[in-house]
Amino acid sequence: SLMKRNIIDFRRIMKTHHLIIKRLGVKKENYLVFQQSRAYYADLMEQAENIWDILSIQKETVEALQDANTSLATNRLNQTTRIVTILSAIFLPATFVMFLFGLSVKDLPLANTPHAFWIILGIGAAGSLSLFGYFRAKKWF
Repeated sequence: SLMKRNIIDFRRIMKTHHLIIKRLGVKKENYLVFQQSRAYYADLMEQAENIWDILSIQKETVEALQDANTSLATNRLNQTTRIVTILSAIFLPATFVMFLFGLSVKDLPLANTPHAFWIILGIGAAGSLSLFGYFRAKKWF
């Protein structure tokens, strides 16, 4: 994300500044000749530490939010996949029955019955409704 990239870029910049400011404080040669400069330098070191700490906290927060967002998206996708799978399973018996009776073979049961369409439709619907009831009983749907 844009915010994460900005924080990482700012941390990269601050890391260099932070290291330089630290090294200036531990050099054998004293670059800070005036007492007033030492006070400003101490304040500068403290501010650099504070900025570094804030950036670390923000980086961790953004990573935690990104992980939570990924987890929520995965959960939503899993729920959608579960529902699509259940719907496919519910329509499977009806599809199978319609396929069997759609074959053009001789001596198919119910082939010459006047109400064959409704009987076949009822068999398919009964299979689908029984699976729907089963899934409802299991609280999957």
